Amino acid sequence: MKLCYPTFYKSFVCSASECKDTCCKFWQVELDSNSKARYKSLIKDGNDVGYALKKGISGNSFKNIGNSCYFLNNCGLCNLYSMINHDGLPRTCRLYPRFINNFGGYEERGLSFSCEVSAKIISNNKLVLVTEENNEPITEYTNVDAETFNTVKAIRDKILNYIDGYNGSLEELVNILLNYSKTVEEYINADKFNLAINAEFNNILDDSCFLYDTNLKRIVIKKHLKNKILRDNWKEILNNALTNEPSYSLETFKIWASYFIYRYLIKASFTKEIYKTITSSIISYMVISSIDFEFINAAQLYSKEVEHNTSNINKLFKFEFNKYVEK
Repeated sequence: MKLCYPTFYKSFVCSASECKDTCCKFWQVELDSNSKARYKSLIKDGNDVGYALKKGISGNSFKNIGNSCYFLNNCGLCNLYSMINHDGLPRTCRLYPRFINNFGGYEERGLSFSCEVSAKIISNNKLVLVTEENNEPITEYTNVDAETFNTVKAIRDKILNYIDGYNGSLEELVNILLNYSKTVEEYINADKFNLAINAEFNNILDDSCFLYDTNLKRIVIKKHLKNKILRDNWKEILNNALTNEPSYSLETFKIWASYFIYRYLIKASFTKEIYKTITSSIISYMVISSIDFEFINAAQLYSKEVEHNTSNINKLFKFEFNKYVEK
């Protein structure tokens, strides 16, 4: 199998009980099919592990007690881990904060911004990708079209390189990315793959001119207020963001956009929605920059609220960006 991952990917080490924002809170841990089968067998055995699992599972997920996972103890550690070790945990718990995008014989891996440790790693290191071959068996297969995949990946890597080397204004960069993504998406939809790969970045604005204005910020944040709220203070944080002065900067945009585009744009191999991925990175950055915390803390909270809830992340990608961009 061929793997792709950032150079910093393998440097992650969980801070366990030292974590100030544990991943064992505010989320519902859903059980994968293999874990469910194993836990069902352990429950039938009737031993201490089975008894704990019987009490801690509700339907297809672990129970939440006061917004915390049933198995989270007072020391900030996982009781289930102490009973059956890391390999016995559900796939979500074993994997987090890592993410995987699998395309059969090719797999991309990365770290999520929602973890405070990985957020620091991402923020303090340039996104440099490594590709390697290993002996891991191919466990998943996809029906992605090879030419579309290769084109989207080439475009994604080209965008990441452009962002890394860009030194102009933030709004100019945003408009360049919007125009470029719209152009290459049109080429891909027309099966003009060579034109898509060879398309150039430019700052000539055609039918859209994006500005980080107050009105658009309020619209975007109000849309987020209609999301599923996972933590008690998130609604208050967003309401405060409505009146906060945003702290936009080219440097923090490049960090967030590079992370977001690496994680999601490759999925356009299936959807061909390159433009939506770019717009989603832009509007999510708008919310993050309006939160009255340091960038890294604001981005980590945003990621935890939006990226790890299926409904919330789907709404982000469905936001009708064009309705609010100046013509």
